Amino acid sequence: MAAIVRMGLGIGFGVVMMALALMLEGGHLSSLMQGTAFVVVGGGTFGLMVMSFSAKAHVLAWRTAASKETDAASLTLTERYFQLMGAGFINFGFGGATLGLITAMENLGNPEKIGPGIAVAFTAVVYGFGLRLFVADPVRAEVAGRRVAAEVGVANVHVASATVTESRGAA
Repeated sequence: MAAIVRMGLGIGFGVVMMALALMLEGGHLSSLMQGTAFVVVGGGTFGLMVMSFSAKAHVLAWRTAASKETDAASLTLTERYFQLMGAGFINFGFGGATLGLITAMENLGNPEKIGPGIAVAFTAVVYGFGLRLFVADPVRAEVAGRRVAAEVGVANVHVASATVTESRGAA
């Protein structure tokens, strides 16, 4: 299955599960619609990616992710691209949390403004983790699997985790 299809399925499944969990707790879907948090996480990550890669590299990474490309250089670039994107989502999520909490703290004397600041803070973290787990990591894992398969000369390798661990026996 192409990485882009997995990304779409991941986003859809993630959104449905988060919405279901929110409703089970008595919340409202509109609570997750937070423009400020989206601007911080999405805009910050977009800026990071523009600053880190050339226009040609952006096109190549998305084209490689959407295809069954097996060229090692293209796959390595694409893997690094989505790895950095995932890191950007997480870091800007925490940045949005910090900005939201600063807003809340600035308004301690005005209780009706504290809630919106805290909402931005937590929503930014949800956006950061959600985008990394349901967008960047699945694409990166798919591309990593294709890169490993090309290196070892097998038809299909699935890399299920963003990190690889090595276990060693006792000496």
